[in-house]
Amino acid sequence: MRGMLYLFPLLLALTMADSNSQRTAAGSAASSPRVTRATKTITITPVDDGQTIHLILGDTLVLKLGQKEGWAVYVGNKRILAPSPRKTFRPGTQEVYSARAVGWTELVASANPPCTRHRPPCAVMAVGFRVVIYVDPAR
Repeated sequence: MRGMLYLFPLLLALTMADSNSQRTAAGSAASSPRVTRATKTITITPVDDGQTIHLILGDTLVLKLGQKEGWAVYVGNKRILAPSPRKTFRPGTQEVYSARAVGWTELVASANPPCTRHRPPCAVMAVGFRVVIYVDPAR
């Protein structure tokens, strides 16, 4: 029995060393595979005017400029930022886009206030909106 007491610390130390090496091996194995992130949906609003927006291939971009004006929207390169085939959106949403190719493009929108269609028209200026969109490869 007394001999067992001397062996116990040695066995405990060997067991802990073995479990630490397994934990280290498992930790390094878990970190070595390439981790990909899920696609995100990013909503841009009038607050984002003049900003640069970064997307990852496959992300979704929602353009939500409000419902007060009739917005005309232009995307420079529709291969990079493609409009959704769906054409029914929630009120205030102008379009939903998908990041389809790596590169950059700009999104420009303009709106004339409704009073410009009255007779006589009001003297309010058109509203403008512009963002630059970068689509990066999936990581």
